[in-house]
Amino acid sequence: MISIKNFAPQNFAIFEFFRFIIDNHGERKNCFNLRLILFLIASNPLYGSSEDAIFNIAYGDLHPLQTMDFYPGSSKRSIMYLHGKGWIAGDKRDLYQGIKPFISGEFNVFSVNFKVGHATAPKAIEDVLCAYQYIESYSESVGLSPQHISIMGRSAGGHLALTAGLIISSNKSHICKSSYPPYAVVNLFGITDLLGLHQYDTNSPLANPNHDFPRKWIGDSSRVASISQQFSPINLIHPQAPKILSFHGTKDLVVPFRQAQRFHDLLETPNELYPMQGKKHGDFGPNGWGMIFSRIETFLGS
Repeated sequence: MISIKNFAPQNFAIFEFFRFIIDNHGERKNCFNLRLILFLIASNPLYGSSEDAIFNIAYGDLHPLQTMDFYPGSSKRSIMYLHGKGWIAGDKRDLYQGIKPFISGEFNVFSVNFKVGHATAPKAIEDVLCAYQYIESYSESVGLSPQHISIMGRSAGGHLALTAGLIISSNKSHICKSSYPPYAVVNLFGITDLLGLHQYDTNSPLANPNHDFPRKWIGDSSRVASISQQFSPINLIHPQAPKILSFHGTKDLVVPFRQAQRFHDLLETPNELYPMQGKKHGDFGPNGWGMIFSRIETFLGS
């Protein structure tokens, strides 16, 4: 007999669905079929996660994209994770190399969805600020530490992590004000200057002109400068910023390495930038990602 008492909640409905099919085709005695289904579900990367995970927690004004997944850890410290894909695509289930090792480890992980799509700026930033406020409140209610929430993001998610971290820790007013600043921000090859990236994409022979994700996200070129002034991390630096850790490939042709360099040169608070020598946009290899995980763990634990 196959026990399902410890089966992950998001898989239980799928389990019951397939068991219904098997029952109604007179194959219940064929245990192999049911075991095969369980194996396929367990091996599916979409569902191969912590058994205690809680999926699709709603926050904000209940827009379909305002949801997050919660992967409990063993400590009271948490990481809010933001996916990439240029602000126009992506999903919270895209548990990239930078965050995968933290699932079911010491840290509680909140993987967050936010509004994406062409001409949607700056809605993603507003969503991230509200998601952070929700995580802070949720943490207090379940006994986690609201003062030890770090924000991590990759590529466009790195931009959102930096922007949110700098806004939350400042005196700026916004729609979802939190009680505590982030403990830290981890930036995985994120954009620090929207206008600079737009200019690179339209002028540099090294760039792919079909990218220009800032323009796609913002909607048209005429608004890039104003949105960049308000929501580029390089324009939001202040003396109360949380500590910031960045990793960026020196041969990145999607987001030039100089973006990370200029940003960190201007920071006044504790920060570390690790140049991934000769590496492209997130293409760091197993050894590179192993080093990154170790550095992040040390940085967030200090």
